[in-house]
Amino acid sequence: MASIRYRNKLYQVQIRLKNQSLSKSFLTHQSARHWACMQEARILKEDNPLYKYKPKSLAEVLIKYQNCVLTKKEKGHPDGWVVKAFLRLVWVQKSLEQLSVQDIAHYRDERLKVVKPSSLHRQFFVLRHALNIARREWDWDVPEGLLERVRIPLKPLKVIRRLQAKQQEKLLSTCLRMGRNDIYLIVLIALRTALRRSEILSLNWKDIDLKNKVFTVHKTKNGHYRSLPIANDLYSKLSVLNNEGEGRLFTLSANAVRLAFDRIRLKAGLKDIRFHDLRHEAISSFFEMGLTVPEVAMLSGHRTLSMLMRYSHGQMYHIFKLFEKSKN
Repeated sequence: MASIRYRNKLYQVQIRLKNQSLSKSFLTHQSARHWACMQEARILKEDNPLYKYKPKSLAEVLIKYQNCVLTKKEKGHPDGWVVKAFLRLVWVQKSLEQLSVQDIAHYRDERLKVVKPSSLHRQFFVLRHALNIARREWDWDVPEGLLERVRIPLKPLKVIRRLQAKQQEKLLSTCLRMGRNDIYLIVLIALRTALRRSEILSLNWKDIDLKNKVFTVHKTKNGHYRSLPIANDLYSKLSVLNNEGEGRLFTLSANAVRLAFDRIRLKAGLKDIRFHDLRHEAISSFFEMGLTVPEVAMLSGHRTLSMLMRYSHGQMYHIFKLFEKSKN
């Protein structure tokens, strides 16, 4: 089995198992232990194909999730902070045999004293996703139903904020007045395409076909690329900036955009507006253009049509238009 010793400012792992001998050094004890567990599981799996690795704790699941899943997300992604916060908790370090529903329920009760149910839902979503990945993709022996038995208050239905034309103009003009032409273009893209912030920041010049007025987004939330038309006002801005298809469209980090946008919206007197509201506004405008739910889903990237039902005001607008046409 594995032994770990600290020597010369490194954690040295030595494994002797099933006539195999492995060794490696790490900067942290956590990394050393994780590697040792993975190697032992691999050796045992080779010896017995039906063997399933049983993680020592929920923390071990989260560490691998952090290293294998979250590293594929944009730097500073909120899920990374959720995992780091979980790893600081005592009950997450417990062995899975000792971990109880009461531990999780107690955590829920304490968190609800300081955060909204929507925040807790997000945290539990990350935890649930990590456990599902461990079971389905890594073939780990992880208990099922642990989180499902803990009731979390329902999230209040989100109100879809609409940005009036004057508010949009105010936001865009404030970007220019503050000398943030880059944020101006990011906001304009969000309002015209419904792209998420991460999707906008992933764009390269080669993804933009100015000749045919089409965007192609490759790095999306659900992993499915999609193409979108370029609106006329957006086309005129991109045409001026076109640098012959080289490099990224924006070199800003997600956090830099968030901070800049916060300063701009406050300066514009739009303190209740969030960046994601730009996507909501774009989707609502798609419905008002007369597009159907499947057509809007193709543009927005929603994989389940039920998610678009939140934009009922847009659907009703479309239905009323159809009724008006039928009367004429």
